[in-house]
Amino acid sequence: MKKLASMMLAASAALASSQLFALAPTVTPELTVTLSGATAQDGGLLELVESLCAPGTIDYFSETGSPRIANYNGYFCSIPNTSLGLPAGVTALGNLAARDTNGNGSVDVLVLKRSAGGSGEGPNGVCGALSVTAQVVVDATCTDTGSTAPEVAGDKHWKCPSLQQKQSNGGLTDLEYNKFPAPYNSVCDGKNVVTQPIWGTIFNTPVSLNFRNALQCAQGLTVGSETEANMPNLPKSVVASAFNGGIANWDTVRATDAAGTYTTLKAAVASRVAAGMCPGYNTAVNPIPTDTRVRACRRVGSSGTNNQFRVKFLNASCTAEAQDQSVDNTPQSTATTNTNANWQNVSPPIATAAAVIETSGTGNMNSCLGAFSDPAAPATQRWAIGIVSTENNVDLALNFRFVKIDGYAPTVANVLQNKYFDWVESQWIWLNAASGTQDQKDAVDFQEILQKGTGQAAAVGNLVVTNYIHSFGAAGYVALNTIPGNVPSLPINPANPVATSTHAAGGVLSSCRTPQVRVPTSF
Repeated sequence: MKKLASMMLAASAALASSQLFALAPTVTPELTVTLSGATAQDGGLLELVESLCAPGTIDYFSETGSPRIANYNGYFCSIPNTSLGLPAGVTALGNLAARDTNGNGSVDVLVLKRSAGGSGEGPNGVCGALSVTAQVVVDATCTDTGSTAPEVAGDKHWKCPSLQQKQSNGGLTDLEYNKFPAPYNSVCDGKNVVTQPIWGTIFNTPVSLNFRNALQCAQGLTVGSETEANMPNLPKSVVASAFNGGIANWDTVRATDAAGTYTTLKAAVASRVAAGMCPGYNTAVNPIPTDTRVRACRRVGSSGTNNQFRVKFLNASCTAEAQDQSVDNTPQSTATTNTNANWQNVSPPIATAAAVIETSGTGNMNSCLGAFSDPAAPATQRWAIGIVSTENNVDLALNFRFVKIDGYAPTVANVLQNKYFDWVESQWIWLNAASGTQDQKDAVDFQEILQKGTGQAAAVGNLVVTNYIHSFGAAGYVALNTIPGNVPSLPINPANPVATSTHAAGGVLSSCRTPQVRVPTSF
């Protein structure tokens, strides 16, 4: 089981192996904590929960018909009481140890996480009406899929057929929620909300694999190489224009052909391939499409991934003069079943417009991007671009690839050297539970353990080096210099990925700001 080097204490070695058992859905939890919000934080949240669980006790739950980490998730395990101590400086609201009702030295904790709808469901789940949020129902109706991989040896993955309304104890957002559109930006107005930093999340605008290969060819790079040196580049202005209607067709982007003459991107690639300048470009697998209309896969309005893009690329939610992104103009996409054929068939009614395709979650985004480079259907391939956080596709199993923006790859090193701009401080929110119920107080205490452990540089570093080393370098997350004890290191070390700048200079967080350097940095 992967461990996080953090303030969180490891599971007690004194816990007898006979006490360790996976928790079936019929076991009654001694503590249930409900969370909602950002999909980009799901991988890190799962690692945090796993780091607390006694070995061999964790089971995973998701809604029927979904992969393990999906729109509605549950993680159920026994957490030794020695792992439930609050970090230094945190005053207990409840009494987590009292949750050990059977006196076996551990608490059976069920963590439910709604990811459907993305970051906007963080504040909505915490502050909104009960009817607007839901969680997966973990009970005897869940069925064992027989899967035990890949998270923890000996675990089980259950599929559950039902959802029910549950208020969220806490919410996770990719960036501050006042940058979201209504009603997500105001649902917590007038309520006593506690906002805590998590880490910095690194985002990018990856392209379909066929488009990546075409860009490598056009830019004189080694086609098919996954190294940072051979990662193609897109200017920020080109990316922004693909999503706000400025560029409707990739023919607007010009490149030089084999003779050195500027022409359309597709003509330049075809000329270079014919001249033998792009060895490795397989036109049988990735034919140069005749239809080069822009396919822009974006997320829904409640998505933090989408809203950080609006802020960082378009300056939307920052100034009234901003040119915001185009609306979804492909009504077919709202009913897509994530099959490649369905994604490829979406198209706007205006033939000259870019196809802006709205997707619900990260899984839908990955499916949308990959569909346009489906090797099983070469004739229907198109060039597509999307928006996703960089803890995705580390194993290169999906048919999309990350790109450089303005010459820099989305790496921890480039964020720490203030070269790569597309990152934001992510947040954890909950209501002040000082006068709440015992369940609410204990849920806040449990979140304090997770959140404080999350923010420590060593914990973030361990998460990065264990899970998010891409072929082009370390990515995923950075630790924040605004968290006490986090000190950056020179030379840069992914195991201590402390950002040297912050969007929260002066104590007020705003992703609209150019990050201010606060600690010694390098260039």
